[in-house]
Amino acid sequence: NIVRKYDGQNCINTWPFIPGHGHVFEDNRCIINYDTSEYGNVAGCDPSNLDGEKYQQHMRRNKYYTPSGIAKLRCGGKLLDLKYIQLHSRMNKVEENSTVGKIPSNSRILHWARNILNYTFVK
Repeated sequence: NIVRKYDGQNCINTWPFIPGHGHVFEDNRCIINYDTSEYGNVAGCDPSNLDGEKYQQHMRRNKYYTPSGIAKLRCGGKLLDLKYIQLHSRMNKVEENSTVGKIPSNSRILHWARNILNYTFVK
C-alpha cells in the first residue's frame, strides 16, 4: 500500500470485534508518503492492556515506511510508538517482527511492485 493523505486511516483502521473474532494484518508493506507517523487506528484497543485477552487484532511481520522513520498506532485514542507496542504486548505479540523505516527510493518501491506482480520488462 502507498498511502496518500485523505482521512487519516492510513494502513490499518478497525472497529471493535466480538471476542474470539478479530482482524489479521500480517506480511504487509505500507508506505505513508505525507508528513505523519500514524500508521493506523484500532478501535476497542486498551493502551494500558495490550496483553489482555480482549485484544483482537493480529498484526505481525509488517513493514511501515514514513517520512520520519517513526510509526505510531492510535489505540484507544492514544498514539503508541511501534516499539512500545512490541514491548508491552509480549503475550499477544502485537506487531511481532514488524519494522519501521524511512520512505525508500522510487526505484526500490518499483522493484517491490514488479516482484509482487512477477513482472519483467521485454526489451
